Amino acid sequence: MKVISFFSGIGGLDQGFLNEGFEVVLASDYWSASENSFKNNHPEIPFLNKDIREISKEDLLNSSKYNSISDIDVVIGGPPCQGFSRLNNNKLDSSDPRNNLFMDYIRMCSYINPKFVLMENVPDLLSRTNSEGKPIINLIINEFKEIGYTNVNYTVLNSADYGTPQRRKRFFLVASKNINSSFSFPTITHSKKPKMDIYGNITKKWVSSKEILNSLEPSKLDNSETKINDKTKELILNIPPGGYYNDLPDELKVKKIRSGKLVTVKRYGSHLRRLHPDLPSLTITNNPVYHFFENRQISVLEKALLCGFDENIIIEGNSFEKNQLLGNCVPVNIAQALAKNFIKYL
Repeated sequence: MKVISFFSGIGGLDQGFLNEGFEVVLASDYWSASENSFKNNHPEIPFLNKDIREISKEDLLNSSKYNSISDIDVVIGGPPCQGFSRLNNNKLDSSDPRNNLFMDYIRMCSYINPKFVLMENVPDLLSRTNSEGKPIINLIINEFKEIGYTNVNYTVLNSADYGTPQRRKRFFLVASKNINSSFSFPTITHSKKPKMDIYGNITKKWVSSKEILNSLEPSKLDNSETKINDKTKELILNIPPGGYYNDLPDELKVKKIRSGKLVTVKRYGSHLRRLHPDLPSLTITNNPVYHFFENRQISVLEKALLCGFDENIIIEGNSFEKNQLLGNCVPVNIAQALAKNFIKYL
């Protein structure tokens, strides 16, 4: 079973499909940190480092493992999501190139003509509209139908529900052609508390951050990545496991003058966040995350473990790039759960 991936990043989606026996015949991203990391972890997979807006059908033919893009079963990828984020409070502007990259993703699919397409993005895509007020999801579905993918299903899944030690909700869309039945998304295998589904299957308990991070040998920690300055340490000492900035004593919170009054500044829920030892981590981003008991940041490798990678993962780039690669990553466990369901149809 053959896969081509775009916006491959560190390869979370790819790794999930590889774990289920798929063969990735080509990966692509326009980022040296992605290329170098991907090649170090998967030297057998060709990598095309090129802006997707400039990739031609010939590029795909010349770059893939077999110099061919025929008989591809699944194309996978997640066009950059910044323009779809709820942090962007305005209606989507079609002049923002980040909002149009999914069109080039669809163009790649029209060249390759796979049996299935998997597209990943932020959940807020479902509530976003373009500058004309049209729902983005409807525009995407119509574009898939234009190239023959008449069966389109989508949902939002939480990575923790599939054995990932990280709570990360993502939007997934599956489009298919020449398939008689619609794609069914994987059944939840884990939950906060074990419970029985309608089929009589009992879920396992969510995998906790402590369970995963305590399995790492201390010698594999990069202490240069985990250090914090004295001011941050004072703050962290006053935050309980699972807590964040809001748990600080009022005298340690940031104060500003607004309208002539001294007020306490509020912060978002991930600011100065400590992991909860008995729960999966919060969504991993490129922001610092703090250890549940130790007064330090967690390292890049620890973040990777929380994304479902093993401790042999190689991540290239500077500090910002390494953290961004993991902040963009689809966790391996949920990718693997999706791959299992594709096998049923293939």
